[in-house]
Amino acid sequence: MNIKNASIAVLLILTLGFGIGFGYYYNQAAKYKDTDKNITSLKKEISQLKKDIKKQKARSDKEVAELKRNLAKPVKVNGQANGIPPTVNSATSPNMDVIAPASGATILNPVVVAGNAVAFENTFQVRIKDGNGAVIKEVTTMTNAPDMGQFGNFSVSISFPTPSTPTGTIEAFEYSAKDGTVTNLTVIPVKF
Repeated sequence: MNIKNASIAVLLILTLGFGIGFGYYYNQAAKYKDTDKNITSLKKEISQLKKDIKKQKARSDKEVAELKRNLAKPVKVNGQANGIPPTVNSATSPNMDVIAPASGATILNPVVVAGNAVAFENTFQVRIKDGNGAVIKEVTTMTNAPDMGQFGNFSVSISFPTPSTPTGTIEAFEYSAKDGTVTNLTVIPVKF
């Protein structure tokens, strides 16, 4: 083989190699260009999804706030709070409205005591006394008032030991922060 043919062969090999290499790199660059487009598109979709999630969360937060506001309001059905007939109490505080159990009702164990109240820091006591005035059970409970100084609903289930008398009372009240005396007392006569 002479030098001219060898040079042509080398040149041909180099040209062929360069062409293959160039084609390979051109195809890779095109793939990367498509990948860049896909990444840009995915980033836009992610950004839109984040915006949609924020909007949904804001809507959910508003709905939760509205539900809390509605729960804090006493519900009146035919002029009766929560659809339960008004009670006749032996002692009634305007700040403690016990709507269940009704005055003179025979209660089960546990008893559910429910109503509307306004109390310091939304916290107050409910206790059960037997017919002799002995405290059978006392619990601390809270209203769902949205803010201090506002009425809120409450419901508390109280299990109690067997009383020694067939009648007694349920009392809702506050202890005075000043001297510990009972204030805002509402008394409901009940049967066991």
